[in-house]
Amino acid sequence: MSAWISLLLHPLHGFFSGAKENDSTNCRFCSSSGEEKFVNKCAFLTPSIDEFVRHKCQIKPQLAWQCRPAFEDLPLKPEHPKASSWGFWGDNDELGTLNLLVPDVVLQASWEIRTGQVVPLKSATLVAVPKYQANTTSSLPLDCPLRPMNPLRKQCVHRINAKGHANDDELDLNTQSSSHWDGLRHYPYQNTLQYYNGVTQSDISGPNPNSKIGIQNAAQKGIAGRGILLDWRSYALRKGIKYSPFEAHAIPLAELLEVAAEQRVTFSPGDILLIRSGWMEEYNKMTTQEQDDLGKREHRSFCGVEATREAIKWHWDNAFAAVAGDTTAYEVWPSTKPWGVAMHE
Repeated sequence: MSAWISLLLHPLHGFFSGAKENDSTNCRFCSSSGEEKFVNKCAFLTPSIDEFVRHKCQIKPQLAWQCRPAFEDLPLKPEHPKASSWGFWGDNDELGTLNLLVPDVVLQASWEIRTGQVVPLKSATLVAVPKYQANTTSSLPLDCPLRPMNPLRKQCVHRINAKGHANDDELDLNTQSSSHWDGLRHYPYQNTLQYYNGVTQSDISGPNPNSKIGIQNAAQKGIAGRGILLDWRSYALRKGIKYSPFEAHAIPLAELLEVAAEQRVTFSPGDILLIRSGWMEEYNKMTTQEQDDLGKREHRSFCGVEATREAIKWHWDNAFAAVAGDTTAYEVWPSTKPWGVAMHE
């Protein structure tokens, strides 16, 4: 249901030092403390180094997955928010880790196609038929959930403008409904209210707004790569794990690793991670009244991935291009922020 690309799309700022593009033997990484480190045989100099390094040696996207500094070295500028990687693809970058989806990565993903079967991950129809009847294989209609999980979000309204000789469809739709991507303008660092690469709320909705870091950037070439599905739902049922998708049940990283091992899944840089929690399956079992009541709850809670330091680091270390899931927020919500930040940040 929710495809989330917020923290994971916060890129890193780093630079090559003392090596040619295809020569990793002389690369080194200088952490913010000045200590030299070798990371994947590639290296970076933090932005605190002289400006000429920025001008001469800015990292190229096709090498980014090989040349990222360790998670422990984030952020690369002390004034940047916790665990952010702003500036890695340049101060004006608007894609973040979608930069990892270079042609070679997409081509390699295509080699794994076996059956050619297409599985839609977006809304395929306006209204489900029959509406909201349990069906775990269909995509979400635009008016699902029946009532948005956040009371500040409007319900979908569909009108047909019958003009006698033709029909026009008119939609009032909050883009946080149905299947969607969370873009980089959706959720800022809560302490500073800054979005990716320092974009402010004024940039988005002030007197002179701009379209910086908007989702339209992802649409320029689309999001195509290797999808990895971790079916935690089946794992939980098999293991007898008692939980409700509509409560703040945190999915531990250890269980995701077990699922990956059972499925014999190995990760590659640029993968698009999909996690099945069973949220939609349980939602579709509800009556219309129960679905309506779910959106009226004063305290909204949903299952999702834990936001521990270890889980956030795991996402970074695996160089996922994006993540998505069938639950409302991907991460457990509300986030208890065990490491001080929500994954959304």
